Amino acid sequence: DPVQVERDFGLIKQLNANCVRVYYLPPRWFLDLAHQHDLKVLVDYTWSKHTCFLDDPETIADARRATRQAAEALAGHPAVFALTLANEIPPDIARWYGAKRIEKFIDELAEIVKQVDPQRLVTFVNFPTTEFLQPQSVDFVSYNVYLHEPRPFANYLDRLQSIAGDKPLVLAEFGLDSMREG
Repeated sequence: DPVQVERDFGLIKQLNANCVRVYYLPPRWFLDLAHQHDLKVLVDYTWSKHTCFLDDPETIADARRATRQAAEALAGHPAVFALTLANEIPPDIARWYGAKRIEKFIDELAEIVKQVDPQRLVTFVNFPTTEFLQPQSVDFVSYNVYLHEPRPFANYLDRLQSIAGDKPLVLAEFGLDSMREG
């Protein structure tokens, strides 16, 4: 509801935040409201990355199509911070295919976005159990990290900064995992 989103964006700005993450392609009015509130939006989109996707030509085609459609829908909008090419590919899937095949596919998705919208930033949101996945075509490195104790959290951030190398590091999700921790 645009009225509720407008209220929410106002509260988000009061917290001094400057970016929100959504797990779907937002409608244009949502992006326009974000822009009016001087907020950026990190956008995920949907494709079947939680399956053995590289074994199925139809799933591969769907991922490419979804990527192109997302890039086209977001092209040039000033509120879009970046497009997330994938979020947390399951460790068993990543190990089944191996890092190189997964990285190559994510790099291919990045290229699709850059063909449609050359200035659009792209990322792959990783997490600790698949930190070995390091696609080359992403503009910045993103991780979801749920470590509850300050010292392990700080130590892991140091490790992630080392993994990120010269690229910026963004924590896409962090905090307490309420689904598992209550």
